[in-house]
Amino acid sequence: MTADPVNQAMAPMMIPLLALGRVAVPGRGSRIDVPARRDQRYTRNKLRMMSSSSSDFGTLEKSVLALSAKQIRDFFSKNTGATQEECNQLAQQIIGQPVHPTPVQGVTSYTITAANDAGDSVVQFRNGDNALDIALFACIERVYSSFMPHHQYYGTLGALHVYRIAYVGGKSVYFALKELQSNQCELLQRTVGDLARFFAEAWHNRSAWANRPASMPRTDSNVLHADYLSKLKQLSEGLPKRFSPTVDYLISELPRLFDGHWPLVPHHKDLIENNIHVDPATGSVTGICDWMDTTDGPFGTTIWSLDAILGTRSGSGRRQYYPNHDNLRDLFWAEFRSAIGPSTASEEFMAVVDVARQVGLFLDNGFVYTSETTWSPVAEGSYELNYLESMSLGLLSSSIRS
Repeated sequence: MTADPVNQAMAPMMIPLLALGRVAVPGRGSRIDVPARRDQRYTRNKLRMMSSSSSDFGTLEKSVLALSAKQIRDFFSKNTGATQEECNQLAQQIIGQPVHPTPVQGVTSYTITAANDAGDSVVQFRNGDNALDIALFACIERVYSSFMPHHQYYGTLGALHVYRIAYVGGKSVYFALKELQSNQCELLQRTVGDLARFFAEAWHNRSAWANRPASMPRTDSNVLHADYLSKLKQLSEGLPKRFSPTVDYLISELPRLFDGHWPLVPHHKDLIENNIHVDPATGSVTGICDWMDTTDGPFGTTIWSLDAILGTRSGSGRRQYYPNHDNLRDLFWAEFRSAIGPSTASEEFMAVVDVARQVGLFLDNGFVYTSETTWSPVAEGSYELNYLESMSLGLLSSSIRS
């Protein structure tokens, strides 16, 4: 149903269940078309390469802003039903003050906030192929209530769907690197502690996700297990042989993530620096953004993302960790155990968490597109393999300390 955008802006409402499509679920079809997924992976790698090649924070910020400007141009060249000016005008009506584009944009959306960054909301425009399932987002929000911004549907402008999203404030980690790295990463200590509590929320609220309405999209555990197993076998055969012992170990341990007791939780598929927002004065995580591509996943499979904020990339793709990254990692796991609860976070529990973390690391970083429809393991000598190797070999057995 197409609603008048101005009237909708004056009377926000939730939309009916599944009226905007379904979230991405492995084996059940994609919420985003393949070219868009390819473009998202390109953007993620482009941002990482910028952070590794920029010699100073000012250069990095300019590079990210230039990428965002290109993404805005591309968005409106592909979505001609409404102009950028029309979107800006509607966003100003919704927010109630002058607006400007957010510094970090996405491939499949256009996002606007108050010009002085003092508003309580951002407005996002998405085409029909990439519309949000607001009812499902409400279920995800109940799992990550302290970190996920609230989303509301505001009708359409031309062919674009319009959303009002709670403003999380702060800066993306990309724009807060200078503050987070200063004084031996003093503020980063607060960031890693908050991330530990973010991951723990999924454990404590796992029943809210498991008991979501039957009409909500969900993944059959057996199907997901088979999908993970197939991909890990691809990696075992396709990655350089030095990875084989680790990947084969993960294959042998994979049933622990699908034994009927270990929960499936909402799995943020792009939990990297541009989607983690922090207060640059304190290091506190103010919110996690971009939940569009959420899937079901075993608890713990996104924890590998911690490493994304414990260092920067070199020009070759290898991660260069901060000198005190081991101390930051120890702090994360101490906060994680505390947030989970000492009676639950036994050594056996933490061992399964580490299996999940490693599985997520390899599945999320072990493949590249070779065409619009096929993936292959990352190749020897590639930027992507250097990144995977620096994040895995030598760290897998030392990340969780007692």
